Amino acid sequence: MSEILVERHWDQPLTDTSMQTMLESAGACLGIHRVNWHGSRLSADGHELFCHFSAADAESVRITLQAASIPVERVWAFRLFGG
Repeated sequence: MSEILVERHWDQPLTDTSMQTMLESAGACLGIHRVNWHGSRLSADGHELFCHFSAADAESVRITLQAASIPVERVWAFRLFGG
């Protein structure tokens, strides 16, 4: 499994309700493409969101999010060193 970081930007601040809606819409797709969501961090102003996933590759994450109609801007595979 690869570690994947997804960056997203919104012109309007993201709300708790819109984040919950995104999570619900992606739920079924995550299992189909064997993508595990580990968490997300939203900027203080609500415009930037970073999400951590693990999957076979970055393309699996990209396909999963696009299938759930979630906008994807930047997707990176990374390696985590240390604890």
